[in-house]
Amino acid sequence: MNLRNLIYAILFLMALAGCVGNGSIHVDEVEFRDSLVYFKGSPYTGEVWSTDSLWCLTVEDGRMTAFKLYHANGAAAFTMASPADTLQAFDETGTAMSIDSFAVKYKDIADEIPALINRIHGDLTEP
Repeated sequence: MNLRNLIYAILFLMALAGCVGNGSIHVDEVEFRDSLVYFKGSPYTGEVWSTDSLWCLTVEDGRMTAFKLYHANGAAAFTMASPADTLQAFDETGTAMSIDSFAVKYKDIADEIPALINRIHGDLTEP
């Protein structure tokens, strides 16, 4: 009985390990074409992270559905929870702030957004 439970536990962990890592890749592994995200030639579903982990796109069937940009301390800096959602900006402590104030106070981070938009629309330079 214990051996069977051990085998089931091992099989469960193997199945779980097979899922870990799926759905999260880096930007250098995808291709942007026609405002869609492709991975290995097919529209991608999952998370796409920048190589420096500064931002993350959530993608479904190749279309961006959400976006999050981070401060250096890991706190969310700028978010869009869905395509219909408005953009929200936050300081390093997580306090909401206006987008205009964010753009002034965190200019370097705010400059990442147009670079990312250019990347999604076909500019191949790394944001």
